[in-house]
Amino acid sequence: MRKLTQKQRLYLLYKAKKAHKKKVQKNREKRCVHQARFNDTQQAYDVWCPVEIKLLGKHAYETFDFIQSIKDTANKYGRVRLLMQRVRRINADGMVLLLAEITALKHHNIKLRIIQPKAIKERAVLKHTGFLELFGATCKVDTSNFDSVSRWLVKSGKGKVNGEELDITHLMQQSHAQQSNLPDLSGKTFSFKMNNGIIEAISNTMSHAYVGERQGGFSLSENHTKWWAFSCYNHADKTFTLLTVDLGIGMARSTDEVYEEYRKAHGLTLWASAKQILRGKKDHDIIQILAEGSKKLSCTELPHRGLGLETNILKPAKEFDNVDVAIYSNRGYYSRFNTETETKELPRAVNGTIIAWIIRLG
Repeated sequence: MRKLTQKQRLYLLYKAKKAHKKKVQKNREKRCVHQARFNDTQQAYDVWCPVEIKLLGKHAYETFDFIQSIKDTANKYGRVRLLMQRVRRINADGMVLLLAEITALKHHNIKLRIIQPKAIKERAVLKHTGFLELFGATCKVDTSNFDSVSRWLVKSGKGKVNGEELDITHLMQQSHAQQSNLPDLSGKTFSFKMNNGIIEAISNTMSHAYVGERQGGFSLSENHTKWWAFSCYNHADKTFTLLTVDLGIGMARSTDEVYEEYRKAHGLTLWASAKQILRGKKDHDIIQILAEGSKKLSCTELPHRGLGLETNILKPAKEFDNVDVAIYSNRGYYSRFNTETETKELPRAVNGTIIAWIIRLG
């Protein structure tokens, strides 16, 4: 075989680069034409999705604005088309809230359409969680190819939950979580207290979350789904996350509404002192008061009432070092991570309540 000279090699390299440059330019022109056609057909009821769907961290406000835009558009046009092509990351908290909000729109017969993400993994997340089913959309992506996605579990219900339905041990087994690092050898004490927290969260949803008209969104009637539960195991950092979600009026407002109901029914004088405690407080302040287990906020005047958040929901985080808790309710945020508590106002309102338990199994 004849050996090429240096000049010939340079010439062939030049031709290859020129052909590649021409191909890139041609593809760029095709994309421009496609984008122009898409812009021509873009409708008023289209809502662009942010690159990341999350409730905490930098640019988290974009997710809140996105969800609110969906509801505003649905209310105005009676239909919504989600443009999710540019989504690159979906966090658990953002996903379960978005799923709940779209389910609420479905209950109100809003016409829903979706343009799916270009990212294959994000498309697998939407398929695995049942999000695409709400739009009547299909996806050929095999979710089993993504180990982290296949560990996500979603449950929902219209009424109170029994202990078996959301048993923490059963959920961890379904998510293939490593249970060998549970806080105690048998895991029974840990499971008992975690299950109490889960049942308390769902019970509060059914008893208090829907006592008034919801702000900033579509309210749910008696026959609609009332709560959602989401769990996943992250193999990379060995953490198991469980979230419960409702689309109610929030902890702060429900506390006020419950006192008002008791005052009308029983004429309790304690209502006045409670109003004094709650006056001028923001959402995160009221969550902190409830988390401290103050007996002053028990409108029944019974010593064992009004302590569910402190004695059940937050109990695992207080007794076990590898359990953290975060609470989102309207614009309030409260968390207990590594024995340290944090409260703050969120950039936008959740228009509901999310309770997350993070169990570190590493």
